[in-house]
Amino acid sequence: MEPIEITLVIQIAAVGLLVAVLQTVLEQAGKGEWAMAVTVAGLIVVMFSLVELITNLFDAVRTMVQF
Repeated sequence: MEPIEITLVIQIAAVGLLVAVLQTVLEQAGKGEWAMAVTVAGLIVVMFSLVELITNLFDAVRTMVQF
């Protein structure tokens, strides 16, 4: 793995941990709607960070299937 990919994995893990803690705190406080909003926001942040890697994957697949 390249260092950028390892950094990305660590960033995704950090976002997941933060979202899990915030969701638990908000659920305990009775703020279920906010907990869901935090979860969706965390998912969006992770997806935006993965866009470049997904684009590179599609480019690699496109290059492999073209002769």
